[in-house]
Amino acid sequence: MNREGSKRHWKLYPLRIAGYVLLFVVMVVLYFFFKSYVVASLNWKMTPYLTVRISALQPKVIAGEESRFMCKLSNAFPWVSLQCELQGTLGNTLYHTEDPIRLCLPVRLRGEEAMELPFRCKYSGNLQLCIHTLAIKDLLGLVSVKQEVSEEAAIAVMPQETGEASEQKSGFQMGMSELEESQAKGNDFAEITDVREYRPGDRIKDIHWKLSAKKETLMVKERTSVAQSQVVLVLDLSGQRDTVEEVLGLAYGLSKLFLKEYTPVCLLVWDALEYDFIEVLIQKREEIDTQFIYLLRRAVVTDNIELAKMVQSLRPQLQAYAVIGLYEDGVRGEVISHG
Repeated sequence: MNREGSKRHWKLYPLRIAGYVLLFVVMVVLYFFFKSYVVASLNWKMTPYLTVRISALQPKVIAGEESRFMCKLSNAFPWVSLQCELQGTLGNTLYHTEDPIRLCLPVRLRGEEAMELPFRCKYSGNLQLCIHTLAIKDLLGLVSVKQEVSEEAAIAVMPQETGEASEQKSGFQMGMSELEESQAKGNDFAEITDVREYRPGDRIKDIHWKLSAKKETLMVKERTSVAQSQVVLVLDLSGQRDTVEEVLGLAYGLSKLFLKEYTPVCLLVWDALEYDFIEVLIQKREEIDTQFIYLLRRAVVTDNIELAKMVQSLRPQLQAYAVIGLYEDGVRGEVISHG
């Protein structure tokens, strides 16, 4: 038999090949499915052992400066994940703004992963970062396990001081003096609660002359009227953001100038939800930033409202104060009297 002249014939079986390819694909899908199922089971057991903590690296910054939050993800379970997503919001409570935010961190084996989050806030207010949910995914991202968390941190963004504070302070003091002089002589609108000896810094107009003549030493009348013992600034936080920024900057600068002269400052901001004023009293220079931070965390921009009428209705004991807001000639303080 002559084999050299014989020919070889190849024959393919397409259906059989397709069957094996389909079987291979099914096996791969089943492999990754069961792998994801196992991983998901481990992730489900791992979630209670995860801890999320966020903190502010600076308690306060000036508007326009960079601020930083620190986010830490701790794992006490003997398993890892390369895809852990933290979902939350970042907003300014003063302007009632809120934007979604997503952070992706790996989960270390019985360890901790940290990430710094830099932000730059153009406007002052209370910059608040909140984390609401934590989601762990398998390596292929086929299965996700979610868990609710509640973690938040805040940074106070302080207003920039305006250069007009000194000029505004002089005009405000002049207006207060004119109002006091225009009141009828002999009328005392404040309630006297006590009489004591004169101390350096007491006002001449508070001296009790008749009693001082009897005791042969200067005696001073103590009063309960807020307007006569401190400067009251009512802040109009309505309007555009740039206007609100000027109002806050002017109030911040005025507070520093008055407290430099040991004059306490009372700030009033309208709260529409409570239908009352948020009242912040600053008695010492060291308290300025602390009290402004408190104010920024509670205050919210409001619609236009007649603040003078609300002060007269809710604070009738105030005889004179200044409303800082936007007028035809710009942002300034206007002295108002109800005496």
